[in-house]
Amino acid sequence: MQRRTMLRTLGVSVAGSLGAGAAYGQPREHENGPSERGPGAGSLRIVQTRNGPFFVDQHGRTVILHGVNVGKKTPPFIRPDESFDKTDVERIRSWGFNLVRLGVIWEGIAPERGTLDDAYLDRVRELVRLFADHDIHVLIDMHQDLYSREFGGDGAPSWAVYTDGIPFTKSSPWQLDYADPAVARAYDHFWLDDHDLQTAYTEAFTAVARRVADVDGLVGYELFNEPSPGARTAAGFSERYLPQFYERVAAGLRAVDASTPIWVEPEGLTNAGKPATLGQMDIDQLAYSFHNYADLPFDVIEQRGDRSDTVGYQNQEWVMANNHTRAEQLGAVPILSEFCPGNDTADTAHLADLADEYMTGWAYWSYDNWGTRTSGAAGTMVGHSAVVDTLVRPYPPAIAGVPRSYGFDRESGTFTLRYTPSREATRPTVVFVPEHRYPNGYEVAVDGGQAIGSPGQYLRVRHHQRAMEVRVTVSPQ
Repeated sequence: MQRRTMLRTLGVSVAGSLGAGAAYGQPREHENGPSERGPGAGSLRIVQTRNGPFFVDQHGRTVILHGVNVGKKTPPFIRPDESFDKTDVERIRSWGFNLVRLGVIWEGIAPERGTLDDAYLDRVRELVRLFADHDIHVLIDMHQDLYSREFGGDGAPSWAVYTDGIPFTKSSPWQLDYADPAVARAYDHFWLDDHDLQTAYTEAFTAVARRVADVDGLVGYELFNEPSPGARTAAGFSERYLPQFYERVAAGLRAVDASTPIWVEPEGLTNAGKPATLGQMDIDQLAYSFHNYADLPFDVIEQRGDRSDTVGYQNQEWVMANNHTRAEQLGAVPILSEFCPGNDTADTAHLADLADEYMTGWAYWSYDNWGTRTSGAAGTMVGHSAVVDTLVRPYPPAIAGVPRSYGFDRESGTFTLRYTPSREATRPTVVFVPEHRYPNGYEVAVDGGQAIGSPGQYLRVRHHQRAMEVRVTVSPQ
């Protein structure tokens, strides 16, 4: 019979508000012992299990990622130290996050053909190390929207934009510009590798990898954000053009980094409900990065008309199920790397609940405003305390085994975790327990193991040697 242990903790008062700059949850190295620090940001690998593929750390534990997007879409295309520094990183860590999806821009890396911006690459490395020093994993996201700034977006430098003289006409909302003939022609030239554009792109991304590959805590390279076909490449885009491109870029990255996971995205419209049909690829250590903007059809077509939350939730659920199915078919770890329903915290909470249901990590869009019409200030974490309050929730950043289910009931304040323990795990399970969710303290019940160490915002659980399953329940006092 599995033994059951219970631990009661003392309440911890919360200082300050829950908005940007709030102090709750800051790692305190010398207060309350190691339970105040989460798992470190060491190297991760992808392991196939009976419950699907998961990220696993150097201690044999399944890693669940919660985090946020950080970047800048206008010059200098990376967050300079005067606008993003250690204070910002500490704030992100105080939210219990262990992932940053760090946006880099092709134009920033190679503003002129054949020339790399060393200062830009140095800043990328500086940020990756800064995050890793604060126990935050980093995903390098080669970001783009609408292909280039030439079309009011971001991504390709002007020398990589070929429209064959077709004029560009701006539309509103900006998502409609993907259908503009000039934008479509520029994408066609890229996907067909005219003018050796893919060679130049691969060289730029490889230069980034060469700068950061040795930094412990790097969790992956995302090869292209929200890929969109042109007119001539629309047929067979997901099945042919995109997989071939991904394999080509991955091969370049593998020349300088043999093991860091490679993240690929499906076609951009998959984020809004188009069936996911991304073709098979010969890429090892593969992660499937998808977004959930299920409200996009309503935003673009109806300008947020009188549709019901029920319809919106159903669309969110379809996008999640659709992409999970395709990730499973590809043998890849699925990760929700963007979602943002604006200031609608009910939608935000529903998507976070869905991610728990699917045992999927996530990165919210975004930390703050990236500075263009393709990324406004609505819903950002900086300046929106309600968004912070919604996203900062209990979750298990490290599980000493294979997860079977986990989730947080927002009404009762109860968090539950079930997992099958692994003999290969050499460190205990860790659960992040944010103070603001339990202002009067929390109770812990463990079946098949016991809570260890001093209670705090990082609860540790060690399973019993013969336990077949471990159940952890955290509830308010």
